[in-house]
Amino acid sequence: MGAVQIDVVSDPASCRAVEDIQRAAWGMEDRGIVPAEHLRAVAHNGGLLLLASVDGVPVGFCYGFVGLDDRRPILCSHMLAVVPEAQSQGVGRALKLAQRHHAAAHGFTAITWTFDPLQARNAYLNLRRLGAIARHYHIDHYGPMDDAINAGLPTDRLLAEWSVVDDGSPRPPTPDDLPWALPTVPDPAGGVRPGRHDTSALASGHALIAVPSDIDRLRGDDADAGPVWRTALRTALTAAFDAGLTAVDVIPDAAPGCAAYVVERTS
Repeated sequence: MGAVQIDVVSDPASCRAVEDIQRAAWGMEDRGIVPAEHLRAVAHNGGLLLLASVDGVPVGFCYGFVGLDDRRPILCSHMLAVVPEAQSQGVGRALKLAQRHHAAAHGFTAITWTFDPLQARNAYLNLRRLGAIARHYHIDHYGPMDDAINAGLPTDRLLAEWSVVDDGSPRPPTPDDLPWALPTVPDPAGGVRPGRHDTSALASGHALIAVPSDIDRLRGDDADAGPVWRTALRTALTAAFDAGLTAVDVIPDAAPGCAAYVVERTS
């Protein structure tokens, strides 16, 4: 793939391209698409629409608007998508870093967005590669959705919080011997299943919570995997947050077929 170019856009053609990217990335029907006219209106009234292109071909976008957090202006990053053929090549991270740069230039101190806790790849980008945190769990946040990724599952979401004002200090390395608040167990069908939730693991203020490395593939092989993992992860993460812990990192390949959220007490 060639060099990625990221531009702030609001013209009608770019907004139409963003419609197409939504369909390609998520398999969305028209009723779920944020339409071009809405994107253009928000971009003209304080919002931020970034378009990533390679050799002039649009491959991804990031879309946000102004919100309030306890009367403090923040940038609400509502959507980030990359077409399938350009995924896992740094486009998403480049879009988020460009978003952060523009947010800082316009006086914002924080960016927030929601993401599906079952999507380990997104969680890894958000927490590990970008350095955001999550400490709020929203159950069935958007209600039923019928796109290819969300259909058939409650739309639970974590709220990512990303400071625009960063002192640049590296995050301390994660210890190797953390207890599992949500471990995994072998699945006779060859997949991976959540084990027994262990609330006592949270007492130390530092624990691991398993998440499938690829929930979409797992659901394709096992129709029950999505609901089972949704319930287990909802239970484990809400218990951690209720105990005052924060999700601060994601470890890839923490167990066979699984990544792991790192939750810790931060204050």
